[in-house]
This record gives sequence, structure tokens and C-alpha cells, in this order.
Amino acid sequence: MSEEFLTHLCDQVEGLQKRWGLAEGPAFLMWYATEALDLTEDVAYEAVSYDGGNDKDVDLFHLDEQHERILIAQGKFNRKGGYKANKNELLGLLHTTDWLGNREALVREGRQELVAAADDYMEGLSRGYSVEYQYVYAGRPHKDTLDQAELFNARALDEHPSSHATVIDLPLLEAIHREAAGEDTRIPEATIKLKREQFFPQEGSYGQAVVATLPAEELCRLRSDHGDELFARNVRLFLGTRIGGVNAGIRDTLSSGDRTNFWAYNNGVTFVCDSFKLDSDQATLRLSNFSIVNGCQTTVSLGNAASASADAEVLARFIAAPPRLIDSIIFYTNSQTPIRGWELRSQDRLQKRLQSEMTDEPNRYYYALRRGEVRTLNPDERAKFTRDGRFHVIPHDMLAQFLAAFHGLPYVAYKDKGKIFSVHYEAVFPPDLRVEEALLTWRASEAADRVVSEALKRALDQGEELDSVILKRGGKLFTVAVISQMLSLRNGPNFINKLEREVVTSKATLDRLATYANVAVVWYVRATRQMVGEQGLQRLSAVLRTQDTYPQLRKAIDEEWRVQSIDQSWVKSLPQI
Repeated sequence: MSEEFLTHLCDQVEGLQKRWGLAEGPAFLMWYATEALDLTEDVAYEAVSYDGGNDKDVDLFHLDEQHERILIAQGKFNRKGGYKANKNELLGLLHTTDWLGNREALVREGRQELVAAADDYMEGLSRGYSVEYQYVYAGRPHKDTLDQAELFNARALDEHPSSHATVIDLPLLEAIHREAAGEDTRIPEATIKLKREQFFPQEGSYGQAVVATLPAEELCRLRSDHGDELFARNVRLFLGTRIGGVNAGIRDTLSSGDRTNFWAYNNGVTFVCDSFKLDSDQATLRLSNFSIVNGCQTTVSLGNAASASADAEVLARFIAAPPRLIDSIIFYTNSQTPIRGWELRSQDRLQKRLQSEMTDEPNRYYYALRRGEVRTLNPDERAKFTRDGRFHVIPHDMLAQFLAAFHGLPYVAYKDKGKIFSVHYEAVFPPDLRVEEALLTWRASEAADRVVSEALKRALDQGEELDSVILKRGGKLFTVAVISQMLSLRNGPNFINKLEREVVTSKATLDRLATYANVAVVWYVRATRQMVGEQGLQRLSAVLRTQDTYPQLRKAIDEEWRVQSIDQSWVKSLPQI
């Protein structure tokens, strides 16, 4: 663990404390959620909103639809990097689902935010999602805690819902950070035993390689020796064994007599390294500076079922490739875990058109269609999209959520992102969607981001619990929906068709949208308060869970407009776009 990383971590935690009004512990987990789980800051903030004096050991909760898992984490921060892990804390984390499965007990105790988590937990289970427990702490590895996690994982192999425990210590946090920053974070060296006479060297423009059969026991040993650092360059850590999923299939194969056919059923494991030395006589391969970039799910599943893996063998590729090809190898080899709808749609002709048109002047935006592709841009390419010291990127799945909200589907955008790319795709991304409309929606989201953050800070400072929870739970998406409604009322229903790119991307338009956002957030909170009534927090989760609530919100906003527009000077205070 480097002092440089610890300093960086402390600075990041302190910054999140100031910007979001968080205590140190939740700010630490919020950093982890954005860095390791790839959540946006507002989603991460919501995920860590369960921490408190009676949080039942739930410091972070997130329903991860992309990877079909339920994430529950406990975080422990120490500014000096000296937190000492405690296996009893891990055990407490593993029992959090006892509480989340007992909604009535949480209601009796008045833990309304945990009631919302309990609702999401049961929804995730109904979809067959796995449960991932993550014990995250700023301290050195602790053997008893790691052993406890391994014991839990071994026992949980055949349980439903499937579950998995991960211990993430400071060295692993540093590895995650370095990988997120695009730095090569690999294991210095190791010697691996190959299956005799079942390997051969290969060479091409990609570099040198060895294709081999590995005894599963070798992968189990590597996993035992190096833990999750073995996957520091992998795009995802273990995703759990969701019912019917890839990892459940691995588990079932290993627990049956069919495990001798594992080599034929499994896609194998890919290693990248700086160099290797093959000893054909001894059937060994010595790797330098290496990482597994595809096969994390296979390796962890084998490790969790080590006793059942004795007869299994795995296809493996070891590639000593130049750095410029590493990202491409990572991208093209990671397809075993099912691809989500938004990943498939990223290759649509419409999405490609938007990507091309967003590179036009004035004020270019980089429309990111694949996770991680931004890292592949060279400095000259990045410079094209950098203005005022900021790189302007629009992730296509995030734009889809804001477009859905803008088009009257905020509840779908908030709670069922996957449906945007299936049943609602044509409504959100019609074939004739103008890039100006996409950019206006994105700029409305930028205005909402700032205004909602400021409103949330005020609510927290003033102790307005209901308001703060309303704003935390998808507040930016709902604010964008209200902005859209107000824009139509003020500018006419077809105003977007007349907009020019130069107007949409100007600073003046962002300032005008901020004026709308300031009103929209007040009206949205007021309308939601009315919808939940006296039940307050207890009813909020149900209100935010269904698109059927949207007509009530629209009606409330229309009523606000009718009252306010009696004063024509007030109407004129909202600038036309």
C-alpha cells in the first residue's frame, strides 16, 4: 500500500464529505461505489443513505440491475490506513438479509429507508438475483476475516438465493483505483503448472502466447495465493451465482459427475502478462507482471468449490501483449456474462449516428457507447472534447435514463432501466431523434444535477428528512421530467424542433435551464409530499416504484403552473429557450 494512494483516498473522502454533507464512513463507501462499482455520484449517494445508529449493519445497499445482483456492503474507514478488520463485523453483514427479509419488523422500528431497501431486496430475489456481501475497510489484510468469507462462500454454494462474500482491504482498494485510473495493476510473478503435453506456443501481431490445459487446482491455488488482486485488470469481479446464470451453471457442473467435461463446457481463462518463460520439460510457465482479464467468474467458482474441482480442467491462454493491445483484449474477451440491453443497443444505427453527430462543432461531446472506451482515447482525441478544463462525455445509458424522464417515463428511468432498452426503446430513441433534443436533455440533467444537490444540502442542514429522501431517491430524474413539462408549457409543445445546436450547447441555455430547474425541484418535492400524504416515508417507496404515479405528478405540476401563471411577470421570469 502506497502513501500516495492513502493521501489520494483521504482527499477524495474529504471532498465527498463537503460536497454531499456526509459523515466520514458513508463518504468512504460513496467513493468506493463510484470507483469500484461504477455508480454515478447521485446513485452512489442514495446507495449509502442507510448508514446510521440503527442501520442493521447495512452501510450500502444497491439493486444492481446490470449484473443482476443485490449489493450489500459495510464500510470501515481509517485515515491512516490502520483499520483492523473484525470477522464479527463480517458476520453481522452476512446477517443483514435476516432484517431485509422481515419488512414488518423494520416498519415497527421506524426504519423507513431500510423498508425501501427491504422492498428492493425482495424484488431482486423475485427476479432470481444473487446477493453480494462486501466488507470494505481501510486497513491491511486480516486472515481470520478472509477465512470467514471463504467458509461462508463454501457453505453458500448450493443455497438459494445464491450469495457470495467479498473482503476488500486497503491493498485491494488501491488495485481497484489503479485499474480505474487505467494503470496496469498486476501480480509481479508466479509459476504455473500446465497439463503435460497439452500446451503449445503461439505467435502473431498481438505478441507471444501459450495455449494450455490447466488443472483446476492450479487456478484454485492462484486464487488462494493472490485473492482478488488476481483480477485487477478484469472488467468485473465475481458477480455471484444468480439462478440460471453463468456462474450457477459452473457451480452445478462442478457439483455433478459431469465435471470431467468442464474443459469442454467452459470458455476458459485469459491471462495477460509482460512476458513469460515456458519450460516444456517441466510443463511449467513462469509469468511476469500478469493478471486474469477474462475468467474471473470461472476462477472464483472453482475456488469456492475447491474440493469438487479436483477432476476438472480448464482451457487457458497466456498472452504477452504490448500495452496498446491490452484494453482491446479485455474488451473482446469479456462476453461470457450475458450482455445487458443497453450494451446490445449501443451498436444500433441510431446510437452510432448520435455518436457521430455529437462530435460536430460547436461544443463537441464524446458519446460513450461502451464502458471503458474513454480510457482508450489518446491525449489528442480527448482534447477535442475538453472545454474549460473539463472532458465532456455523455454515457449513452445515462442519457437514455434522462431521455426517458424527459419523455414522461421518470419512474421507469429510476426503477426499471432495462425496460428503456426493450419495451420503451422506440419511445425514448425514435428513429428521427434529433441530436439537439438529446443534447438539450443532457444539459437539463446538468442543470438538475447542480440544483438538486443544492436542495439536498439545504434539506439535510434543516433536518427535513422526508425532503432529503425524496431528493436522494431519483430526484434528478424526476426534476428533469418536471423541467420537460415546464419547457413545453412555456415554449410550446413543438419548441424542440426549432432548436439549433449552437443555442442548445451555449452557456446561456444552461443558465436558462437552471432557472427552470430551481422551480422544478420545489414543485416536484411539493407534489411528492402531497402524494405520500400523512404516511410520509412509509409510502414513499410505493409512490416511486410505479409509472402509474406519473399522471398524479403531471396533474400537480399543471396545477402549480395554472396558479403561478396568473402572474404574467412570473411567467416572463422563466426565459424562453
